[in-house]
Amino acid sequence: MAYSTSYKIATIDLSTYVRYNTNDIQSARNVRGDTIVSTVQNIGSEGNYGASVFLNLPFSKKFSLSGSADFTIVSWKKQFSRPIHQCPNQGLVQNYRLSGSYKFSRVLNSSSSSFFQGRNINLQGYRTNPTQP
Repeated sequence: MAYSTSYKIATIDLSTYVRYNTNDIQSARNVRGDTIVSTVQNIGSEGNYGASVFLNLPFSKKFSLSGSADFTIVSWKKQFSRPIHQCPNQGLVQNYRLSGSYKFSRVLNSSSSSFFQGRNINLQGYRTNPTQP
């Protein structure tokens, strides 16, 4: 579900979403002695419940700023018949973006962007480095 509006010079977009997967295939790691073995497994179910906000501010015909933020609650539940093997995990994932642009002339523009990605929640914990699998 989404809502978009303009207020004076600003454009504002708000959206929410829900995604629920059963029989979800994800990577899993097991320790065997001094070795970590990575495999893919049917982990059970994954639920994602999120919202995002986007704001665009054109300060002039030459300069504008945009920013957005996403917030997602992730919930994992592994399906096993024995309760001792259940390993649920849940948490909040946050992402932020900011960009700006300046128009020098009809053919010359400059733009810059930055982002921050919060920790990702997975079945076996979380990761803070987005480049790790």
